[in-house]
Amino acid sequence: MFRGVPLFIRMQEYGPRQTRHGARGMWWLAMAPGLGLICAALAMINWPDLLAYFVASLLLCVGTALTVVGWRMRHLAQHGRRPRHHVPPLDLSHLEE
Repeated sequence: MFRGVPLFIRMQEYGPRQTRHGARGMWWLAMAPGLGLICAALAMINWPDLLAYFVASLLLCVGTALTVVGWRMRHLAQHGRRPRHHVPPLDLSHLEE
């Protein structure tokens, strides 16, 4: 029924060829961060001051994120304490007749 539609052409192929091409490049998702961490560790061994900068930047980012979250929670708490207008209950007693 949908053999000529380009959306379904890839779904019509079966066999090991599809799985081989589907996983092409997935290894970079594990390899790239691993190589980056190894390079960062070697750089910190060569230049120990780099470790201090790394830790300081990490603390700065976490501190900033906690400050923003705290400020947002305070803002939401103040918004929740605002006085709301009180509406009297609806009186439908005159409709019972």
